Amino acid sequence: MQDIYLLAGIAILILVLVSINYINLSFAHALKRTQQIGIRKVLGASRKNLILQMGLESTILFVGSFLIAFLCMCLSVQHLNTI
Repeated sequence: MQDIYLLAGIAILILVLVSINYINLSFAHALKRTQQIGIRKVLGASRKNLILQMGLESTILFVGSFLIAFLCMCLSVQHLNTI
């Protein structure tokens, strides 16, 4: 049972690291959208609003992908238990 807890802890650590990496990559990708940012600045958006928008987009994508992955895991656990 101790090995299961150890492996579960390692899996959770990997998920956290992957999540942080994904958020960082999303922010890097968002920085490439300079045309969109330029248009928003011309229309009067502040730096705080732009940062908030990019952060929210990344967070929403992360939460959505996490929920899909969690759903797939829940559906496959029953099949894997039979194996």
